Amino acid sequence: QEWKNASSFSRALYEKGIIAPPITKPAVDEGDARIRISFMASHNRIHVDQMLNAFEEIGRQMTLI
Repeated sequence: QEWKNASSFSRALYEKGIIAPPITKPAVDEGDARIRISFMASHNRIHVDQMLNAFEEIGRQMTLI
């Protein structure tokens, strides 16, 4: 289930223009999943706020938060 959630979350982020791939086994334990985010020097506070807002919106839509 966690892999499906991470994959769906990643896809929803991508639809908002945010590339954040899911991380699954073997990088994390069986049954766990994560989302990988990366920042570059060209990202600014507006980008970070947009990403955080997208995480919150999607998390609420998926009832993860």
